[in-house]
Amino acid sequence: MAEQLYRWADAQGRVHYTDALPPEAAEQNRSLLDKRGVAVKEIEPLKSKEQYVRDQELKHLRAEEDRLKQEQAREDALLLNLYSSEEEIRMARDGKMAALDGLNEITRVNIQRLKVHLEKMQQDAADAERAGRSVAKALLNRIEEARQKIKQGFESLIEREQQKAEINEKFLSDLRRYRTIKKLDEPKPEKTLPPEKPSLLETVAQCADTAACDAAWVRAEAYVRKEATTRIQMLGRNIIVTAPPVKPQDISLAVSRIEKPGRPGAQLFLNVQCKDSSAGAEFCAGDRVARVRHGFRAFISPPAPADQPSAGAGSNSAAETAGH
Repeated sequence: MAEQLYRWADAQGRVHYTDALPPEAAEQNRSLLDKRGVAVKEIEPLKSKEQYVRDQELKHLRAEEDRLKQEQAREDALLLNLYSSEEEIRMARDGKMAALDGLNEITRVNIQRLKVHLEKMQQDAADAERAGRSVAKALLNRIEEARQKIKQGFESLIEREQQKAEINEKFLSDLRRYRTIKKLDEPKPEKTLPPEKPSLLETVAQCADTAACDAAWVRAEAYVRKEATTRIQMLGRNIIVTAPPVKPQDISLAVSRIEKPGRPGAQLFLNVQCKDSSAGAEFCAGDRVARVRHGFRAFISPPAPADQPSAGAGSNSAAETAGH
């Protein structure tokens, strides 16, 4: 018998014994036999290019699976180190929410103060125009500064509301994972936001590009003119603000066009303000204001009716448009 003998089967299943492997045997299972004809080694067939690619993909997937398992184990260990109970997870969430709510309340107060101040400055500008005097540049600069601060205030409000939503999602994820690790019962449904306050995110609409945002902005102005009970105090490309509420049933509205550098489109954010009084707070919690909040997205999404006047038509005084 030859020093080395192979046993292999061809594509038709016929068994061959040869001391060398022909090319057609490379893709078949074969056995290496010793001098006694006993198989001492099984040799797998050579892999095709497609099989090799599939094996590499499978290898990559298994490696990624192992990496994710290790990452999840580290996250689980961190979660258990941070919290010793479900209540601690809730307390952490509530503390972060309260901090953001506190900052939002300060921002709202500042916006209200700025709107009152802006109303006075615009009145001074209008008085100067009526008296035939030019509006002082310093006054126009202060009007523009107030306008920018109000816009920045609204941007801060919406950013914090988004942070609150992210915090709440993280809380729910941590709570579910904690219960899984501890093998606890399924949690009861958690409220994502305090029920007593509507989320400002309910009045945020996204537009995809400049053209869509410009069209939505025209409809946003029409919505403000339709729903606000106080006159427009500020009108620009990125912000619309009506005067502060005077009566308990007044509705003051502001719309901000928030654009992020490097991102297409923008967010249009409607903010509703009622009179700072018990009667105003009661009115603000009612159906009338809820309808204004809930109707904003739908109103600015479809095309404006053909007979609707072009938003912004007509002349505006320097007091209304100052700083643009």
